[in-house]
Amino acid sequence: MTPKPTLETIHATLCALYRLCGASTRCHMPQEAVTRKLPLELRGLAAKALKRLVAMGLVWEKTHGPGRRSYGLTREGVELARQICLG
Repeated sequence: MTPKPTLETIHATLCALYRLCGASTRCHMPQEAVTRKLPLELRGLAAKALKRLVAMGLVWEKTHGPGRRSYGLTREGVELARQICLG
């Protein structure tokens, strides 16, 4: 059983998606691209952190067929990412 993502992992994942997409709400990136932007020790929990962010309403999910998903920021996600990532 894998552990739950910590608040640090969730914030790092949100910041990684913000670095990839900027302030755009239409941009969406595959999970692999978001994972590559995270430090090595946080990469194992990236998928669960993205699911948690979707449940919180900060990230939206788009399906591209079986097993392929991409993620983008909502307006609330962009605002929170600005506060967290840019200080």
